[in-house]
Amino acid sequence: MGASARGQNSSRVQILVVEDHEATAEMVVMLLEDEGYKVEWCDTGRCAIEALSRVKLGKSKPAPPDLVLLDLTLPDMDSVEMVKELHSTVGDLPPVIVMSAKTVGSVQQAAVLIGAMAVVRKPFHVEELLDRIETILEGKQPIPVQGSQSFTSS
Repeated sequence: MGASARGQNSSRVQILVVEDHEATAEMVVMLLEDEGYKVEWCDTGRCAIEALSRVKLGKSKPAPPDLVLLDLTLPDMDSVEMVKELHSTVGDLPPVIVMSAKTVGSVQQAAVLIGAMAVVRKPFHVEELLDRIETILEGKQPIPVQGSQSFTSS
């Protein structure tokens, strides 16, 4: 289980990956599963809304996700629009980490509107993504979304 002994029993942690680029999604899912996380993948905003709504309504076996990895650019709707709809239908959401290759300014604005706890710029380093996930899941101080430090890769 590799680096998954990072402080939390990752086999109990559910992560929802919302990413429309199949190759990126497959890589992230494989990485997280190798770390011992339980992962669900959605390739559209509508899929993510349905997945989170099923869990909220008790119509789904899996536990609600502990974290959402969210690509800002989805084929069917804007991520900000998706999160607004989720807030109105589902209520509170799990912590969100935004993943994006967009410009720093547009990512920062969207991340603030979404209420993201962290941002990972694409292309990202594996350790950067895993560190941000661990930080949030362990309840440590969220990574500031405002300011250029949040948007640099290590």
